[in-house]
Amino acid sequence: MGGIKITQADKWFSLSIREAYDWTCCRCGKKYHHNHRGLDCSHGYSRGNWSVRFSTLNARPACMGCHRIESGHWIERLLTDWEWERLRELRDDTQLGKMYRKTGGKGELSKHWKGQYDLCLQARECGVTGVLPLSEWL
Repeated sequence: MGGIKITQADKWFSLSIREAYDWTCCRCGKKYHHNHRGLDCSHGYSRGNWSVRFSTLNARPACMGCHRIESGHWIERLLTDWEWERLRELRDDTQLGKMYRKTGGKGELSKHWKGQYDLCLQARECGVTGVLPLSEWL
């Protein structure tokens, strides 16, 4: 079975999103323990769209049930009008997509998201609760 290849940057981005939201499904609110396989990183626009593949506006944690039920369409309801418009602008930015695709999901992009994940873990170890901020690569 084919599909979109999961790169190192995908791995770290996904972990960063799930950790930033404290391993909680943003649709139904179910909480999972750290590294639970029942919680996905759901994308509003498919990961096949490199322009928004690593955009924090385009991703939220979703349990497998919620992810299957609505795919990523429910993410739009979580965004402000400005955020939704910005995400659509990013999606349509072909130069940005080419630049991200050129990385192949490796190198500095992957290092950035691993660093974001590590920062989230450090914050949790210090007792920080709730949703944690993530910095975009660009």
